Amino acid sequence: MNAKTLATASAMLILAGQAVAQPPVVTNPSFELDDPTGNTVPLGWTEFNGALTVTTGISHTGSRSIKLSFGTSNFGAIWTSWPDTNNPTNPFPYDPLIIYRGAPITVSGWYMIPVASELQNGAFTTLKLEVRRTVNGSTYMQFEWPVFGHTNGQWTYFEHTITAGDFLVYPLEPTSGQPTRCTVMALIFGPNGVDPTSAVYWDDLNLVQAAATCYPNCDGSTSTPVLTANDFQCFLNAYASGLPSANCDGSTTTPVLTANDFQCFLNAYAGGCR
Repeated sequence: MNAKTLATASAMLILAGQAVAQPPVVTNPSFELDDPTGNTVPLGWTEFNGALTVTTGISHTGSRSIKLSFGTSNFGAIWTSWPDTNNPTNPFPYDPLIIYRGAPITVSGWYMIPVASELQNGAFTTLKLEVRRTVNGSTYMQFEWPVFGHTNGQWTYFEHTITAGDFLVYPLEPTSGQPTRCTVMALIFGPNGVDPTSAVYWDDLNLVQAAATCYPNCDGSTSTPVLTANDFQCFLNAYASGLPSANCDGSTTTPVLTANDFQCFLNAYAGGCR
């Protein structure tokens, strides 16, 4: 993990009185890495409609950022749903995993819009979060927060948080307390057509799911008793999926997830929620 990636890891896991830094769950959040397979977009990302330019020398941190403008459509984007056709068990390896209706999920990044590239005629940019169904990978709910105009060429921080209460009930809802995929997208959209001068730069994108208020309450339940056998199953699922939340002991050496994490979870469970 390079220094730039570490700089984006701001979420903290509070466990047994000790603060443990959680790593970002977006691969290549700053677009510094090229795809070694020959894909023309940065590692872990997919482009829509010819909208992407990887820029060098214009960035929030590091040396690169992405520039989105209107390419072949009034919608352009880059997102984490990069398909791996050679991996049937994990066909979208760069989509982050989150615990559905668990702790709050925060999507963030930095954007810059020069005055000369002002988003106009109704055009906007945003980071979009798509939470996906576990059963078939389709979008269950999506969230976006449009940004208009320009930033006078200044990098501006973007952050929004989704809580369990923001989710509505639709068919094929993911199971509360269980892992499911979500997709992070940076986009530009012109509802009234294409503006050839509009453009936006994005850098340091990230998604973090906070630690639960009570760590052993893995499924985020609120009814009594709060701690049940469901929490054990939730922890096992998180461990099997390699989620950072399963790193109960806060270790940093490889492998990060070990039998110590099971003992740590048992101890936390026995201690209860205070």
